[in-house]
Amino acid sequence: MRSMSMVLGAVLLVAFVTGCGPGLKAPQLADGGKIQVLALVDRGLTDTTAEDQAKSVNQVTDWMEADLSKMFTKNGYDFQKIATADEYADAANRFLLKIKVLSYNPGNKGARVAGALVGGWSGAAMAQAAEARLAASYELSNADGALVTGNMNEGSGTGDWNVAVRKVNSLIIKGVAKKIQGLYAK
Repeated sequence: MRSMSMVLGAVLLVAFVTGCGPGLKAPQLADGGKIQVLALVDRGLTDTTAEDQAKSVNQVTDWMEADLSKMFTKNGYDFQKIATADEYADAANRFLLKIKVLSYNPGNKGARVAGALVGGWSGAAMAQAAEARLAASYELSNADGALVTGNMNEGSGTGDWNVAVRKVNSLIIKGVAKKIQGLYAK
């Protein structure tokens, strides 16, 4: 009975560490090339967006794009940021990733610190209310049409805004990698 518990524990540990699904690595192409992901990010800014909000969204989106580039490149993809959809041309092993920032709230760092100092349930409630939040949607497509659509991802954390952005980026790369791997599965 004890050995059965040990085996079950080991299986659960491996499943937890690997994320219970496929990894993020790009599929290997027969010609040795890389799968290209061209990203087009819509910052969701309008003429009526307040100047300070636009500045915050631009800062967050710049960091988001750089972080996505690192994440995709680290996992074997050829990642490129594009400014317009016209820069994308259909080709084998090339995908268009459209990301739209739906909302961003930087939270309140002072309230997060105060929540940590107060401690307990009320401190946790204060800190949670002050979390940075980012909501985004993404769509992955290629010459065959849309592959992943309409996914909304919201990240938040008791840390700064980059924690929220990293959570959203992680959800995006996981969804994209899973779909691309499914297309190249043998």
